[in-house]
Amino acid sequence: MTSAQRERILSRMAEQFMVPEIYRGDVWEVSANSGETHYVPADIFSRSDSVPDLTNYVDGIIDCDRDTGEPMVTLLKAQWLARLSAPGYMDCTDWCAFGTRKEAEEYLIEMYGDDLDMDDDDDDDEQPEA
Repeated sequence: MTSAQRERILSRMAEQFMVPEIYRGDVWEVSANSGETHYVPADIFSRSDSVPDLTNYVDGIIDCDRDTGEPMVTLLKAQWLARLSAPGYMDCTDWCAFGTRKEAEEYLIEMYGDDLDMDDDDDDDEQPEA
């Protein structure tokens, strides 16, 4: 998929109730519910040099290391996150992490872009029904 095609689809997705949201920055990677991975942008906390209380940002129970009893939380630097979010509402999908912006965009298109009607840009080519 070309960057122009990705941009066109993402632009159409931005017209929906749930819009694409892509974030670049430090991210808390949290293991919860016996192995599920959750991602939380680090900039929502005032300090990123110590592990914040992430219980309000993760569904379920945060896993703890069997030996140390410490929460299984890691600060990842300079990550790309992607999700859908409804501006002004609490509705959103979970964040997913990626190595590049392109990967984040392609994920959003693959997961959520298939229900868009991209044909209405080509309405001029349609022939009237007889």
